[in-house]
Amino acid sequence: MTGERATAAAAAAPGVDVFQSFLRTRFSTDTNTVSSVLKAFCGENESLDKDGFQSFICELFRSPFGYYILDQSQLDQFHQLLGFGQELITMQEFSLLWRHWVSSILQPKNALLVINMQNDFIAGSCALKDISFSGQDASCIIPSVNKLLQMDFDLIIYSLEHHPERHVSFIEDLPENWASMQFSGDGEAGIGSRVRTDRGEVILWPRHCVRGSWGAQLADKMVIADRAVQVITGNHELEDTFSAFYEDSGNTESSLLDCLRLSRTTDLYLCGLLGDITVAETGRQAALHGLRTVLVTDATIGSNEPSVIQKKSELKSLGVSCVCSDQVADMLVARDRRPELGFVSAINFAQAIKRCSTQHKINQAKLPNTPSDTTDQLQS
Repeated sequence: MTGERATAAAAAAPGVDVFQSFLRTRFSTDTNTVSSVLKAFCGENESLDKDGFQSFICELFRSPFGYYILDQSQLDQFHQLLGFGQELITMQEFSLLWRHWVSSILQPKNALLVINMQNDFIAGSCALKDISFSGQDASCIIPSVNKLLQMDFDLIIYSLEHHPERHVSFIEDLPENWASMQFSGDGEAGIGSRVRTDRGEVILWPRHCVRGSWGAQLADKMVIADRAVQVITGNHELEDTFSAFYEDSGNTESSLLDCLRLSRTTDLYLCGLLGDITVAETGRQAALHGLRTVLVTDATIGSNEPSVIQKKSELKSLGVSCVCSDQVADMLVARDRRPELGFVSAINFAQAIKRCSTQHKINQAKLPNTPSDTTDQLQS
C-alpha cells in the first residue's frame, strides 16, 4: 500500500488536524479521550459504522501539505484488518484500536540505524568510488546522514562491520578459500564477485574494516551521537553478513533486534551503505519483523543505480516507506502520517487479535467453565 501526497488540485485543503492534540507525548488512552474521538466520527451512535470508520482513516493519514489519497480498495483493506470482522465497531473495540494501532501512528517510537558508515567504505581500501562501476563517492551522503543524526530520534544505532584479520570476503585471502567456493558467472574471481561457500553466500572485496583498524572506525566526518548504541557484525572468519540483524550469514543474530525490542521501537529509519546490499537486506528483515520501516534515500547509496532501483521496489512491496531526509522531521513527531506505515501497524494489530482469539479458544478447551474474551486478553 502506498499513499500519494494530496495537492490543492487533488484534494480539498486539509484544514485543522483533528489529531493534533494527541501527537507524541500528548497521546492519551483514558476512557474520556477515546469516547470523544469515537463520537467525533459516529455522532450520536454508540458504534462506528463502515462510513464513519473510513472517515476516521482518511482524517488520520495526512501530512502538513494535505491528506494522503486512499482509494476504496485501500479503505476496504484497512476495514478488513481492523474491523473485527463486522460492520459496526463498538466502544470497547475502538478502545483497542486506539491503544494498540492508533498509538503507533500518533505516538511512534523512532530509531535511526546508520549502516556501515566506516572509513574503509568512504575513503579507504573498499571506497565505493574505487570498487563500483558507477564511480560514486560514498562521502556525498555524509551531510544527509549527519542531518539525521541531529534529529530527535528515541534511539540511534550505528551498525559496524568488524572483521577479523582474515575473512572469507577478503579477495586477498581467496587462494586459501578457493576449494570451498563455487563461483557465479564465468567463474573468474574479482571484486564484487558473488560466490557460495558451504556456510553461505559471500561477496568478494578488498580487505576492509579489520577490527581495531582506522578503516573500521566511523568515517572521519561523521557526527557521533550521544548515547548511541553500536551493533557489530561480520566478526566470524568463515561467514559473511548482508544484514545488520545478523553477525554472520544468518546463523547468529546481532544485538540489533534486542535493542529495538527493549526500546519498544515502532519505526526504524535506515541509512548508510550499501543501499542495494546491506541496507536493502536489513530493510527487508525489518519489515518481516513487523517494524514500520523507512528508507531515507538521500542518506543511502548503492553499488549501482539499476540495483538500487530494483531493491527499492522490492522494499516498497513489503510496506517500506522511501523518503528524503527533509521529510523525516515531520514524520518523527507524527505531523506526517503515511498510509503504508499505518498498514504495517494494521497487519500487526490483526495478527495480535488472531493470536489472542486462538489462545482464547485454547483456554476455553482447557477451562470450559471460565469466561474469557479476546479483547480482555489484548487489553491486559
